[in-house]
Amino acid sequence: MQRYPMASDSIAGFTLLELIVSLSVLGLLCALAYAAVPLGLRSWETAQVRTQQLDDLRISWRFLQQVLTQAKPVSDPDDPSRQILFYGSAQQLSFVSAIPGEIGPAGLSRITLQARPPQLQLRLQSLKKDQEPESQPYRTVLSDDLQSLDIAYFGRPQQQAASSWHTQWLSGKRLPELVRIRISTSALGEWPALWIAPEAAGHVR
Repeated sequence: MQRYPMASDSIAGFTLLELIVSLSVLGLLCALAYAAVPLGLRSWETAQVRTQQLDDLRISWRFLQQVLTQAKPVSDPDDPSRQILFYGSAQQLSFVSAIPGEIGPAGLSRITLQARPPQLQLRLQSLKKDQEPESQPYRTVLSDDLQSLDIAYFGRPQQQAASSWHTQWLSGKRLPELVRIRISTSALGEWPALWIAPEAAGHVR
């Protein structure tokens, strides 16, 4: 009678211990992968928020550069001294300019940039022909995590003085030759300084 060889023990399957270890390692890898998903989503959301903040700030910077370059040396008709409506400090800047048509109605507006930590606010208020406020001001927040705002002014506050840098501009008779705006936010850090030269800087009331 023909005999068939018995199967060798060397080709037996996994032992119970090996199977348990393999399943444990697989479970650990699955747990690590599951934990990494929320972390990845949070990182992506943070990057999206920072990108949006960067875009918003860039648009605001372009707007400020445009309107401050075109700042008008207009005065308050009710002020006997005929002071120009341009006031500046290290934390606030207020001036008159024509805003773009896509943002508001045609004509002059009073524009104010100010720090109210943690917010950086911009206020627009339309003016009548006599430079009186026409309506309630429109306010918007440029940044809600402001760390610092620093505005400086270069020019001659007085007729005889030489041009130099100042932390405030209250001369009331002329516009500064140059305005420098620096800000720092928690999310974006220190933003590149904005340098603006008003075109009507040579005008003297």
